[in-house]
Amino acid sequence: MSDLGPAAFKVSKITKEEFDKMGVEEDTCKAKIQQEIYIMGVLDGITRFAWWKDERQWVGTCGTTLEKAKEDVQKEILSHSVGWRI
Repeated sequence: MSDLGPAAFKVSKITKEEFDKMGVEEDTCKAKIQQEIYIMGVLDGITRFAWWKDERQWVGTCGTTLEKAKEDVQKEILSHSVGWRI
């Protein structure tokens, strides 16, 4: 797994040692880290555009709370992945 630099594991929730113990292919590790980074970016974007009303954060104009929107995004992205859970 020498291709995966230390910077990739700094943003990942899983460590290089954990990947090594799993015995998975390096391409699988890269895909998992890329997926985590993608999800983090989407969640950051949603958070940045959330607005406050009545001491809660809301997203969009349909009455969706920030917490619900984050849950929905993760479920949607993970529903297209193969066996990974974040």
